[in-house]
Amino acid sequence: MIYLCSLKVTPPAGTVDTPYEIARTPRKLIEGYFDNLLQYSSFPRGGHFIAFEEPELITKDIKAFTKKVLDQIEQQKAEAQQQKKDEM
Repeated sequence: MIYLCSLKVTPPAGTVDTPYEIARTPRKLIEGYFDNLLQYSSFPRGGHFIAFEEPELITKDIKAFTKKVLDQIEQQKAEAQQQKKDEM
């Protein structure tokens, strides 16, 4: 039997902590679950329906996360190209 808590999530990930979420997950637990946690945001307000409650806040956060993912992809491409050059 495989337990969910024993699995690791490896794609780029981001998460948001809001003060009025019904079930809040401790940051340490989230960091242990995601191998590639690029962004952990703690919002000063909002809850489970953050997109409806604070659309500007979540939009800024999603854009920041997307930029981090794209930057990571570009860095990986550059490293792969450099590795090919080094092998020649």
